[in-house]
Order: sequence, then C-alpha cells, then structure tokens
Amino acid sequence: MKFEEIVTKLRDNSGRLFQFLRRVNNEADVLVVLADVLGCHREISYKTDFSEMRVDLVCGDVAVEVEVDKRPYDGFHQVLAYKALLDFEKVVIMHVVRYAYGEYVEAFKKMLNVIRDENVRGVIISVEDGEVFAF
Repeated sequence: MKFEEIVTKLRDNSGRLFQFLRRVNNEADVLVVLADVLGCHREISYKTDFSEMRVDLVCGDVAVEVEVDKRPYDGFHQVLAYKALLDFEKVVIMHVVRYAYGEYVEAFKKMLNVIRDENVRGVIISVEDGEVFAF
C-alpha cells in the first residue's frame, strides 16, 4: 500500500475514525480502529536473529508504528528498526494525539527531516481537531 493510500483512507473515513478515536483511550483499542479503517493487519510479530519484534500495523508492504498521546519523538527508533532489522523498505510513524499543537507538529517534522529518507513518512492524527497531517 502506498503512503498516499493510507492518508486517503484516513481522510475518507474521518467521520467514523474520529468518532471511534474519541471514545478509546489506549493504544490497543486505537490499533483495532486503525486496522479496520485502513484494512491492515495489526500486531504482527517477526523473529530476528536475536529477538522478536512486533509491528503495530502492516499495510501491504508498509510497516506502521503507532504512538498514542506520546512525545513527538517517540517511536522513531521503532521505524528505523523495522527498516534495518526487518527489511521493510517503506515505514510510517503515526502519532494519535488529542490535540496536535504547533510546537508538537514542528518537532515531529524535525524528526522526519533528520532521517532524510523518502521511505520514512509520518502522520499525526489530531483527534479533537479532526485533522490528519501527513508528511
């Protein structure tokens, strides 16, 4: 699945998406909602030579790390591990927050810019604002 398809599905289903996201308050429930809206598999485990890793969502050939109400830099280590250790070419870091205020969005974008990889993309879902930001 292409990054643009993920963003389109989030935006096209925003009414249902935000209705559910406003009622849930933990990452496990958010993963259920996102997997349903995106048509992705959730919590898929992969074994490496030295450990087991769990990918929050797998959307075709894209690994998605989901963070709920976390700091703007949380989860970036996971997407890098998905690329380096699990050989996912395309990865997405997706933050679901109550409100995505300006400084949060800017810090998130800075993290993406430091990575400088066109196959590492980002999404912020601002639940109370009903916004989907894509980078």
